[in-house]
Amino acid sequence: MVYRRSIAIGVLFLVLSGLLSALIFRLSLGDKYVSMAAFIDRRVGGSFFKDQMTKSHAPNFTFLFCHHRNLNDNLITYIHPKAFYGLHNIRDIRLVGNPLKYLSSHTFLSNQYLEALSLGYTPLQIHSSLLRHLNVSYLNLTGIPFGSIDFESINVMTNLKYIIYDRFYYCSMTPYVRMCRPISDGLSTFHDLLSKPVLRYSVWIMAFITITGNIMVLWGRFTYRDENVAVAMVIRNLAFADLLMGFYLLTIGILDYSYRDEYHRVALDWITSWQCVAVGILAVSSSEVSLLILAFMSLERFLLIADPFRSHHRISSKTILITLIIIWIMGIVLAVAPVILWQSSTKYYGTYSGICFPLHIQEPYPLGWQYSAFLFLGINLSLLLIITLLYIALLVSIWRTRKATPLALLEYELAVKFFFIVLADILCWAPIIAMKIWVFFNYNISNDIYAWLVVFVLPLNSAINPLLYTFTTPKYRNQILSHNWKNIISRRREKSSRDTNTATGSSNLGSVQKFT
Repeated sequence: MVYRRSIAIGVLFLVLSGLLSALIFRLSLGDKYVSMAAFIDRRVGGSFFKDQMTKSHAPNFTFLFCHHRNLNDNLITYIHPKAFYGLHNIRDIRLVGNPLKYLSSHTFLSNQYLEALSLGYTPLQIHSSLLRHLNVSYLNLTGIPFGSIDFESINVMTNLKYIIYDRFYYCSMTPYVRMCRPISDGLSTFHDLLSKPVLRYSVWIMAFITITGNIMVLWGRFTYRDENVAVAMVIRNLAFADLLMGFYLLTIGILDYSYRDEYHRVALDWITSWQCVAVGILAVSSSEVSLLILAFMSLERFLLIADPFRSHHRISSKTILITLIIIWIMGIVLAVAPVILWQSSTKYYGTYSGICFPLHIQEPYPLGWQYSAFLFLGINLSLLLIITLLYIALLVSIWRTRKATPLALLEYELAVKFFFIVLADILCWAPIIAMKIWVFFNYNISNDIYAWLVVFVLPLNSAINPLLYTFTTPKYRNQILSHNWKNIISRRREKSSRDTNTATGSSNLGSVQKFT
């Protein structure tokens, strides 16, 4: 009997405790703040929150004995500034996925033992007043746009050890946080500008090929006289533009080597520096001038070969010189324009990547996305289409008239050679333009693809162009080889003559000594 009475009392106590908890919990969800901390069973599910928090403002909920509160995806639109008041023991608060637009600076003021705060995928502005009083070691800001985060306030949070962003380049803005996710963008990591050994070696190899090849082109074109002065002038300018890309790759390789294993310490200073802007301007100027020159070469070849009987189609050297000057001005202006448009910021070239080239393919709408779209999808795509159409028309014209027209063999060689130059340029820019278009359709570009675009595809035509328009020319190749052989032969002759003179002098001296 005593045993049954004890069981009945226990059941009654549990029922009354549950009713009391539910009553207090309901009171805590009222429109007015309840100063008395609620006691709630942690078995209450998220569905109850979703039912209660679809109103114009969220209720007050304070749970005295909770160490963590998971309020993810509960359609909370407003939280009372004192909703968490009195929760001194709470360690973890999760508000991910709620349409919260504002949090008061007093919301977490009394939560002195709060260790983890998750605010991801909310339309919040992460401002200094909100973070000022936080002492958390874990902060989740996944899905919050770059412009909505006050990174300077995060940098002064001395206890913060782990932070999660939506994009890797956000980590560069908070270099003092020990652990940052995501850990890489395929190109860089928290510790290295170039994360993988294959990327490091490839940058040096591409830089060496680009610089060496284009320097040889410039040396050859300035050393040897060419009867076609106009073509030589165009190729020299194209080689110089490609040479700038080699210097850009060399700079990236040197920076990676200099900051190996400690890139996070200088990442913020580097990507926000005007040196990064200068490197970006160098690369963009190189790529734009190269593409503009190739478009001009295509037009010149078309006018010359498509109708060879009209000599006035051959452009004069003066006209070509003026055109090249205009092309260089256009290329430099296109590279410098975003610096002028965003004078108070270096974020167009920096911030989004430590390589300082504004591909902007990791998210569709970063700072300056309009200009990036204008540059790649407007100008560059138009130039590629023009080049392609001109060469299709050129090849059709050659195919139709190759028997009836006394076209010089040299003109055929030039047409074929320039065709492969343009093909290499299309192979360089077509993947980049395709990725830019896919980003605007909300396709995620993988980190590995991004890395390969930057290291291999972008400088591809700058490295290959010397092989196509100079080293494949028989006359230039023969001149190089003959020049080298002449130097070798002349050096050997000089050495042999010096040895002969030395031997003769020695024998004469020996004869004199004998006679004396």
